Amino acid sequence: MYSSYQKLTTPAIAVLTFANPASAMFSDYVIYRHILEPIQGVGVALIVLASLAVNLNWSLFPTNLISKM
Repeated sequence: MYSSYQKLTTPAIAVLTFANPASAMFSDYVIYRHILEPIQGVGVALIVLASLAVNLNWSLFPTNLISKM
């Protein structure tokens, strides 16, 4: 698994690293029927949101504001 990291970009590695716990919690629910705690649900939602932000090139701060500083 880690040998393929050499071929990936840093944002792709970040997304894959943070998606691992989310997929583990999903598998835990599907296989063992363990219910997620509300804070775990919030964590999964944040992981999905962060993954979308990386893949869609969202920026926390607009670039025109950063260039004026």
